[in-house]
Amino acid sequence: MKKILLGLLVGLSSCVAEKTDIDSLGQEIMQVSVEMKAMELEGMESRLAYDTSTKKLLWELGDTLGIFPNVGGQVEFPIASNSVGTTYAKFDGGGWALRSNYSYSAYYPFNFYNRNVKAVPFSYVGQVQDGDNAVVHMGDYLFLASAPMTAQNGTLDFNLGHLGNIIELALTLPVATTYTSLDIYTNSEIFPVNVTFNLQSSDLKQTNVKYANHLSLGLENITTTTANQVVTVWMVFPVASDTAKTLTAVVTDIHGRLYVADVYTSTGNPATVNFNRNKKRTLKASPVLTDGSKSVVEGWINEGTGFDWN
Repeated sequence: MKKILLGLLVGLSSCVAEKTDIDSLGQEIMQVSVEMKAMELEGMESRLAYDTSTKKLLWELGDTLGIFPNVGGQVEFPIASNSVGTTYAKFDGGGWALRSNYSYSAYYPFNFYNRNVKAVPFSYVGQVQDGDNAVVHMGDYLFLASAPMTAQNGTLDFNLGHLGNIIELALTLPVATTYTSLDIYTNSEIFPVNVTFNLQSSDLKQTNVKYANHLSLGLENITTTTANQVVTVWMVFPVASDTAKTLTAVVTDIHGRLYVADVYTSTGNPATVNFNRNKKRTLKASPVLTDGSKSVVEGWINEGTGFDWN
């Protein structure tokens, strides 16, 4: 009888220990916090801004995060009103059935149709700026993500970094007119305009799906009233690095005329392609009016335009 009782006690003790382990592994995450990582600004710590005076990227009402577990589908986290206008957001994790025995990756902007955490698609095509020095359009083209995280004391803390690059381009435009588009070119297809990100990898690996030799920015409500007026435009660029390639700006006006110029850094040196993650660069260009020949864009050939890659 004693042996039987001892066996029962051991069995019960084993079950209790096992249940405790299971409960611990399945413990709910009670809080999720998200902070936007500082962006490098010409070697300084800063943040990209919706407000160019404060240099801060701030949450807006309607912004939504996606959070992927290492197993299963994603969950969406809308930014609450009390986080609007800040760089920080906090959520009640317990209400979303998040468990401490999983790892999680956060990203922005949320897309309901993302199903593969190892290949989240993103495109830099289609950017349009409305007005001089406007930056709000970049919100749809900034991909932010955090490497996989596990809960600590029932809390998930994400630090979101930008997986692209941003340029602020000062254009000295020679003619008083309305401008409709800007294209940044290189002389070969090195811009990965469509990519995927592996949110389960520690380095958030980027896979390049489609390349192009230029990236376009549509321009709306940008009209100069004097010759050589400076217009500031903002573009989000994918990660690309090829220091052998320089950049050229091609601006189109409402009459279809083209303005072509080399792009320079803020220090006056020709800008080379070196777009890295989580950085902002300040560039400038002073376009010169061409004869309007479309061949300067299509084929990069010199037909009396004064523009030649050679």
